[in-house]
Amino acid sequence: MCIRDSFNEKINTLIYQNKAIFIPHANNIFSSFASILKEIFDKPMYAIPWKLGKHCLHVLNELSDSQFLVTELKDATLLFILEQLLKALVYDRLELRGENGEGKTIANLTNKIVLKLMENSDPTRIIGALLEIFKKCKNSSMVPKVVARCLMKMCKAMKSLIGSLDIAKVLLLLHDFLSQPMALHSESDELGLRVVKNLLYEVVQVQGESIWSDYNRSIGQKSISDMYIKNWIKAMLPSKEPIKALQPEELKATLSSLKSQATFKETVKKLSVYMRLYPNVSVEEYLSKCSKPFKELVMSYLNRYMGSSSTEEVKEGAEFDDKAKTRFLIQKTGMLKNAEVDFGESEILFSAENGLDPF
Repeated sequence: MCIRDSFNEKINTLIYQNKAIFIPHANNIFSSFASILKEIFDKPMYAIPWKLGKHCLHVLNELSDSQFLVTELKDATLLFILEQLLKALVYDRLELRGENGEGKTIANLTNKIVLKLMENSDPTRIIGALLEIFKKCKNSSMVPKVVARCLMKMCKAMKSLIGSLDIAKVLLLLHDFLSQPMALHSESDELGLRVVKNLLYEVVQVQGESIWSDYNRSIGQKSISDMYIKNWIKAMLPSKEPIKALQPEELKATLSSLKSQATFKETVKKLSVYMRLYPNVSVEEYLSKCSKPFKELVMSYLNRYMGSSSTEEVKEGAEFDDKAKTRFLIQKTGMLKNAEVDFGESEILFSAENGLDPF
């Protein structure tokens, strides 16, 4: 056993053996570490005590392992510690900082701690804290992206998390997020909307029609204007009306428009809607007489539209009122891999080497 593992084991043993002492002071302990992190990373780069930051995070990493401590944290404490961790995580070229590789250690530890807090906290409170951080830091170039990555990880684990979620409260959290002022063509605002819609989509897919009872207990009971959530739920729920089979002549007429350069892109977009509505339809057989380059071009554009489709296109006649907010995008490929209830210490939320992939 290495010295570091022995040190960590001693901290874990100390915490567990003194649960009765630690639990009443959990908020003070985590708030103190958050304050230390804030003070460290608010300094100019040349004045940052990298070694101190590393040692603090080693201890915080062990504290975050203790679910009995994490569950004691108040909303304000959870928000404070997560905000400071995420800000530290996206510090400019963090992994290259420090004389002895402290920056890389800090990056790894910060990733682990965030994931442990996500795993050991109530998921409804985590969603609330992350959405609040997104709003507070939306003018930052990187913080919203790493917050979005955390939320997308929860999206992919929704089937396992749903039993622990307060759905009515989550709907209110999403509504509050949508009620904030947003700017047209803002990358951060658009990212936030996409994440919120992903969260709602995953909840609706698991809850089905029972989502309405949660809606009525939350947003439906409030004297507030809901321009989005209700209509989005309607569009996200499976259609009760049977879909008519697509007639071959209808598809042939659509495909014939591909031959015109003026209508090519619009026809491909329309074709992508057909393919999502009628997944049993094979387009390739209709393209079999076309040249290979042309066929590849059509399939390339189809794949592009299929990868960034909107529910307005698929759900014909759905009531939407997005107006000046943003286009509706639901992407089934989340930003993180292997999302389960166990969030896994090996998962990397952000690194200077890998960066953050877009949705």
